[in-house]
Amino acid sequence: MIPKKITFWGGPYLFILPCFVVYALFLLTPLFGTFAFSLTRWDGISFDNLRFIGLQNYKELFFDDPTFWLALRNNLVFVGGAVVFQCILGLAVALLLEQKLVLGNFFRGTYLIPFTISLVVIGIVFESILNPSLGVLDKVLTSIGLEEFTGLGLWLGKAKKAIWILIFIQAWYGFGWSMLIFVSRLKAIDPQLYEAARVDGATEWQKIVFITIPLLKSITAVVVLFATMWAMKIFTIPYVVTRGGPNHATEVLATWAFSHGLSYQHIGYGSTIAVVLVVIAMIIGSLLFRLTGMGKAQE
Repeated sequence: MIPKKITFWGGPYLFILPCFVVYALFLLTPLFGTFAFSLTRWDGISFDNLRFIGLQNYKELFFDDPTFWLALRNNLVFVGGAVVFQCILGLAVALLLEQKLVLGNFFRGTYLIPFTISLVVIGIVFESILNPSLGVLDKVLTSIGLEEFTGLGLWLGKAKKAIWILIFIQAWYGFGWSMLIFVSRLKAIDPQLYEAARVDGATEWQKIVFITIPLLKSITAVVVLFATMWAMKIFTIPYVVTRGGPNHATEVLATWAFSHGLSYQHIGYGSTIAVVLVVIAMIIGSLLFRLTGMGKAQE
């Protein structure tokens, strides 16, 4: 006689319990702690100075802090610019590498190198390159006879120029990852589709537009979502390269929260900015999730 199989309704939950504990310990706990501190005024030195002030920090942030709105605008510009450049560049390089070029595998690995380097190191390198007195860029422009472009040399000293330079750095850093994701999807496309299109007289451009791009829709949504989240919480590049300057022109929410939380020792106010950043990131992520159809069941 075969004994009955004994089942326990909570069995599946036991397997995910360790993951949930780690998730709660390293994400939920700091998140709730940050929200709790956002309701206080504290210098971060002694709990004797901790004072509950309710939503006063939020009121001050939304109505009395013009730099917050500037930082938010910069965040959105940064997200839009970095995501577009990163995705387009990643897709273009992926399509190029799929043309069976000589040393294609070598270049595929080379393009991934920036993504493996610390953002602090990347920031320091670009800051050195763009330095108006010691930087390599001005020297190269001078050596090839483009002296008139050197002197614009305060590359990071002009507001409109600085933010786009930071966007370029972020896109340069992340496009290798985007390229790798696109390449993996391109290899999964049935070659017979291209062969049938060739027989029908389709040009290479028509193959890309009518076959490749539509079949990359789902993976493009993934790339856009991840690139958006990375760009939304950007901190290292603006902080290392420009310190949020000139005159807050490259200030983003993360650097503004850091400045208040650690530099000015306004822990409560810095936590308030961090909470707002998290909420905005969640809203944008949720909208992208719905707009791209990633939340729908696969049919």
